[in-house]
Amino acid sequence: SCNLTGLWDSTEYSVAIRCINNESEFWSGWSGEKNESTEEKAPSGKVDLWRVIESSHSSRNRSVHLMWKPLKSFPPSGRILGYKIQYFPENKSARKRTNNSTEKKITLLLNEEAHIISVTAYNSAGESPEAILRIPSTDEKSSQVIKAVITSTTNEEVVVQWITSEPETTTYVVEWYEELEMDPFGRSWQYVSNSTEWKNNKSTFISYSGICIYIY
Repeated sequence: SCNLTGLWDSTEYSVAIRCINNESEFWSGWSGEKNESTEEKAPSGKVDLWRVIESSHSSRNRSVHLMWKPLKSFPPSGRILGYKIQYFPENKSARKRTNNSTEKKITLLLNEEAHIISVTAYNSAGESPEAILRIPSTDEKSSQVIKAVITSTTNEEVVVQWITSEPETTTYVVEWYEELEMDPFGRSWQYVSNSTEWKNNKSTFISYSGICIYIY
């Protein structure tokens, strides 16, 4: 027998065997192939999570549009079956609620309290680590961390730079969408770490009549 090591998770392999004995100089022909798949493992990376908060003019409730991108891991750990969304008012985890979705988006109707939201991806072997966002209360005033945003272009790229009032901040989110886009799920985003500059290829925006770019 032989143990094969170093194999990828959730991957189909074909195995064939041939042999030679001590008294021969020649190998036998190959056996027929045997196909088997390795076991799945729980996803190892967090989903890339973002939100759009839509306030109501008639009540203190908000529609929070969540969207996420599964992190591309190679080799893959297994086939994603769905996503688990959990949320609760901050400091009131006993009121935790859970939704499941097979899509990469969901809309939650939240009251005026601050909320903690987490999203995990799951497959047959388990769940990924949690991606967590905090939704501020309606009474919170957002701090003006971003003092100025400067946009420019090169032959191939759109360049966005910003000036911050809190240099200790290390992670930002760049959100962009077409100027006439009305669907909250039509927005794109990217996290930026340890930098106050973001670049993207001009081809990303070639069909846009105008671009809205925000830094968080």
